Amino acid sequence: ESCGGTSFQCCINHYDESSEFEAMFILTDGYAPIPSESLLGVEPTWIITPDGDRNFDSKVSHVVVQMENED
Repeated sequence: ESCGGTSFQCCINHYDESSEFEAMFILTDGYAPIPSESLLGVEPTWIITPDGDRNFDSKVSHVVVQMENED
């Protein structure tokens, strides 16, 4: 369940309206809702913060990278 009001729709809109990008990397804690609109065939790489949602990768079929805390 999300609680911060984050929406990735502006990222998708910007990507869709531009021809200068070949990839999308999204840094997030993973608690925001997953966008339902397509990214014109591009699958974003989701980078989840160290204390983020550890189950995020089960919500999407895209590449998910979980950051680690530095010791």
